Amino acid sequence: MKLQDFKNSMTYNNMTRMMVYSPDRIAYFSDFQNWNSHEDEMIAALLKKAAELNVEPLLFVSFNEKEFSSDLYIKENIEALAHKASPQLHVLFYVINGLTDKMPHDALIRNLQEMMGIKYAMVNDNYQDPICSQFNTNFFKAAWGDKVVLHGNYATKPENTELRALIEASDFDLFTDETELEYLITGRVVHGKQLGRTIGYPTANVLVAKDSPMKHGVFAVRVKINAIDNLFEGMGCYWVNERGENLFEVTIFDFDEEIYERRIIIEPVQKLHDIKKVNSLDELKAMLKQDQELSQELFASLR
Repeated sequence: MKLQDFKNSMTYNNMTRMMVYSPDRIAYFSDFQNWNSHEDEMIAALLKKAAELNVEPLLFVSFNEKEFSSDLYIKENIEALAHKASPQLHVLFYVINGLTDKMPHDALIRNLQEMMGIKYAMVNDNYQDPICSQFNTNFFKAAWGDKVVLHGNYATKPENTELRALIEASDFDLFTDETELEYLITGRVVHGKQLGRTIGYPTANVLVAKDSPMKHGVFAVRVKINAIDNLFEGMGCYWVNERGENLFEVTIFDFDEEIYERRIIIEPVQKLHDIKKVNSLDELKAMLKQDQELSQELFASLR
């Protein structure tokens, strides 16, 4: 997992009421969690327009406050793609929560234009933000008037069918070859039944959105924990729990601290096997021991 410290990004949550000093900006609004050639072409137009207007070019990324992974790219991937596209680009991660969709239009517009410094908006025809229902082409045209730049058609954006198929097939190495990025899953650690702890295999549990492209199974994983520098190795079971939720239960090797509510990043490295049914705790322990050995052998071969 190669995570870089990207200087030109910030995260904004309107629940914090934080004041932000921002230069004048032109922001491009799109579904960057499914970035592809469509965004590349639009960013070229964004950079040209920003130079003409003498303002800062900004990518506006809306994301769910729960940080469920469902699409191809998480925050760190988007930062890497932005830096690769142009070091001039800045990225704003704008948290969408229950308050955002209920905000009156004029309040939301003031927040974006005054607090975020977004003096110009660039958007496609037929755009609808996948996370915030208020953000669509008509909203931006009404809010920015003659300072909205309409460019391209969102309806013509291609699907990332081939990349999603690689994830479905657990072909993570080929995904990296194609994108120069690791496929990553992120979320905040939630409470579970703590069964694993009673048998010597404690887990960090992360909810994953139902439309995630990855198929269920057991994986060797790498894990990055927020505010801890180390990168950890481990194994994880990605399955559907009794509440019908997609859950990634990760056992982190050589780590035994409570990290509830902490954000973690999971990199699935290799699928070990499909979900297997066990009939007893002894059977479960034996399978986990074997999975641990397989994972450790894999990581030893990769060093």
